[in-house]
Amino acid sequence: MKRDLTKEEKRMSIEETQQLLSEIQSVCLKQEEELNNASLKIDSLQKMHSESSHMVEVAKMSLVLIHDLNNTLQIIVANLDFILLAQDASDEAVKYVENIRKAALSAVSRIRRLIPQSKEKLCQNYCNRPQCVD
Repeated sequence: MKRDLTKEEKRMSIEETQQLLSEIQSVCLKQEEELNNASLKIDSLQKMHSESSHMVEVAKMSLVLIHDLNNTLQIIVANLDFILLAQDASDEAVKYVENIRKAALSAVSRIRRLIPQSKEKLCQNYCNRPQCVD
C-alpha cells in the first residue's frame, strides 16, 4: 500500500531532484568543454597532418631536382673529359677545362653526400618509418 508523502518529504524530494539536476548540468558542461577541446585538438592535428603531407611532397620534389642536377653535372664532367682527351687542345684551354672539371666533380661529390641524407631525413621526419640501427 502506498502512503502519501508529507509536505516535508515532498520539499526534500524536490530539493534533492534540483541538486541532482544541478550536478548533471555541471557534468554536462564539463563534458561539453572536453568535447570542444578534443575538437580543437583534432583540428590542430589535421592541420599538422596536412602541413606534413605538403612537406613530404616538397622533399620529394627536392630529391628529384637534386638527382637531375647530379645527372647534368655528370654530363658536364664527361664532356670535359672528352675535351681533355682531344689532342689539339692548347695548354691554356686545358687549364681552364681542368679547373671547370675540378669544380664540377666537387659539386657532384657534395650532391652525392646530400642525396642519402635527404632521403634519410625524409623518411625519419615524414614517413614514420622505423630508423635503422647500426
